[in-house]
Order: sequence, then structure tokens, then C-alpha cells
Amino acid sequence: MSNPSALQSRPSRIVHVLLFGCVALSTIVTQEGFAAPRADKPKWHDHAYGLSLHPPSGNTVIENTADGARAKFVDQDGDSISVFIQQTDQPIDLRMIMDSAKSALTVHMIEELPEQHFRQDGRDGLMKYFHIEDKNSGNWVLGQAVVEFGAMSFILFQFDCSIDRFDRKRPEFKAVIDSLELQDATELERIRKNQLTAGEVWHDQIDRERIKLLMGHEQWFRVVQQKTDVGWMRLRIIENNQIDKKAEPGINVHIRSRIFVGDQVLDNQSIFFESYDQTTEYWDITTTKRPAQPELKHTEFEVPLEMTWRHTGLRSDNAIEIKIENPGSIDSLHYNRPPEGYLSQVEIQLLPSMLSRADQATMGFYAYYPNGGKIAYRTFRVELLDNGGYSIVTRPSPDASQQAWQFDSQGRIRRKQMADGRTFVATTPSELRAVWDIP
Repeated sequence: MSNPSALQSRPSRIVHVLLFGCVALSTIVTQEGFAAPRADKPKWHDHAYGLSLHPPSGNTVIENTADGARAKFVDQDGDSISVFIQQTDQPIDLRMIMDSAKSALTVHMIEELPEQHFRQDGRDGLMKYFHIEDKNSGNWVLGQAVVEFGAMSFILFQFDCSIDRFDRKRPEFKAVIDSLELQDATELERIRKNQLTAGEVWHDQIDRERIKLLMGHEQWFRVVQQKTDVGWMRLRIIENNQIDKKAEPGINVHIRSRIFVGDQVLDNQSIFFESYDQTTEYWDITTTKRPAQPELKHTEFEVPLEMTWRHTGLRSDNAIEIKIENPGSIDSLHYNRPPEGYLSQVEIQLLPSMLSRADQATMGFYAYYPNGGKIAYRTFRVELLDNGGYSIVTRPSPDASQQAWQFDSQGRIRRKQMADGRTFVATTPSELRAVWDIP
């Protein structure tokens, strides 16, 4: 059996929103932005596994955390409930899973409360609480509940709560488990088929002449975190023959950004191209992390502090070739274009500008997802806002966090939000240059 104490022998009391060590993630963040967590969302859905839960009232929902949780519900005190999907290499035995988790604890356990058996949504479950001693930050309670999911998989609910708040918040943990609902595979397939059909209908109606009207468009963004400017981003759409008169006619999307994260700076330069006849596309996504102070080139051990990650892809007709260059490794991937619902990298960048408030059906597509290094199922939908504007929400893959753009009532983009609290705010070059030295 895989180590179930990925069940976390010592869960972190700190919320990990984004792990910048994963620069493929950093790259896409600069392009599209992650939707901010919503505390008022009535139900959380995991579209990869077809499960849904009700977070406790007032909690912030954070998806795909650094510790591997599908979701983490965090309250104002910092106490949290995390949800994991765990795979095993043998048939599920809840008793063995719980015993293995207990034996893997590396902290001082003061007390173990009696375990509780339960059934939820027709599935067996087992729950247990451990009282943990912590002389530094105060004693706390680790609650774990495992629920059968598949023949060789289970859902883990994990409760991390200060001991003095345990009695009051314990019912919230049970309420989250009680809210569990699962869709069967047939229903998930039916939903996806309907979304793909809606996407194909919309895609077939795209006016390619309308795309040409986007040529020359340029958009600038301030990157703001806690009311402080931490970077900028620029997006440009140009025709390929404006760069090289002999080049194949098509669309180029150029993105540049610079974001400061602590004492580091992330520079991103991305180029996306697709020919007008849609037979060829190319992309180059390059992210470099370096010290914010350029004179700091090496550590005391002479290891370069500047690191670069690069994704390049080429599609010729139906063949897709991808190269991923990370510090110390190079990988090559080969895919065939999906027979239905394919969306190019250029179309991903242009699609928000081509949707309107009238396009409210959830649309499904298949597209390459650089974060996962794979062709993934991607959805788009339009949500109307009370102020007359609208949001365009996308999920790049079923197991990825949602991303969103916000538009005003005139269809002009106003902002993009990220789950770590940063906001991309539409602005002008003159406003940006008042803050940053922009090339």
C-alpha cells in the first residue's frame, strides 16, 4: 500500500497557496492568473473526481495546495480542513490505513480518542482524533477521516485545529464529511459530452475575420498584492508578417511579465503563434528566476541563483512535439491532436476577448496544459456580475484551480485574479512607467 501518511504526520498550520519552486506553474500564472478564493461559494466541486462538498461558512477555499490537498478550507483562526484523494496498491482496508497513519506520526501524541465508524453516501468510513503536544505553538488536534472511494483509492479528510477550539469546531469537520456527494462515471461522461458539443458549436461559428480585428491590440496590467505593486504584465497581438514579411501568415501573441516574490524576481516571456489556416502552431514559454539584487549571482557554494525553465511546442497538422527544459533536465513529449474539441494555445489567449455575456453555456475543449505537460480537458463559462459586467471562468484541466477574467459592461477587461491574493489590474503604459522601469 502507498504510504497513507501522506496523511500528513504533522500538518502545516500555515496555508501554502502557491509553490514557486514549480516554475511551470509560475509561468502559467503570469499568463492567465488564478481566480481568487471565494469564501461565499456555497459548494466546492472537484471536477476531476466528481465529488462535491460544502465548506464551513466563512472559510476560504484554496485548491491544489503545496501539500497535495485537492482543497483546503481555512477559517479566520487558521484552523483548516483538507481533502485528499489517495491511491493504494491493494484493495482498500480502512483499518490498515488508519493504523499505518498512526504509526507514521512523528509528533508527541498525548491522547487518542476512540475511533468512529460511519457511512457516507453509501460508502464506509472511519474517523479518529489525536491530541498532539506542541510546546512552541500550543497543543492541537489532528482529526482524520477516511472514506472508501474506489476499489484501490480513498478520500482523506484532515482536520487541523487548536485544542482550545476543538469542541466548538468539531461539528464543522463532521458537517463537511456529511456533505460529501459523488457523481458516477456515466454522469460525468454525459456532462463532458454536452460541454464538448457546446464548445464545438461555438468554435465552428468563430469569424476568422473578427480575429484579424484583434491585430495590434495591446494590454497592460499592474500586478498588485495587498495594495502594493509587485510587478507588471504586457500582452500584444500582432500578425506574423509584421515580424517577418516572408513568414507564414498567422497570429502572434506576445506576453512579457516581471513579478517580485520576496527577494526573487520572476521574468516571463511567452510567444504563441498559429497560422491562419490552423495547420501550424508554435509556442515558447520561458521563465527565469533570479535574485532581485542582480549583484547576487552565486551562493557561497558557487551554485548559480539564476534558473531558467522553458516550454516549447510545435504542432504540424495533427502531430504535436513538445520540449521541456528544466534546470538539469530536458524532456520531450509527443501527442496527436485530439479528434474533437481541440483548442490551440493562441485560441486560449484570444478566447476571453471573443466571448460575450451571451455565451453562458459551459464549453469544453482539449488543449495542451503546460503545468501538467499533457493534453487536458479544459472548460470555459461566462458568469454575469451584479454590476452589469461578467466574468469568464476557465479550468485548465479537471484537477487544476479555476482561473478568471473580469470584464465591464462594455466588454473591456478590467482585472485577473490569482489564488495567492495577487491581482492583475488593467492599466496604461504611462501609469505603469510611473512605477516600473519597463523595457
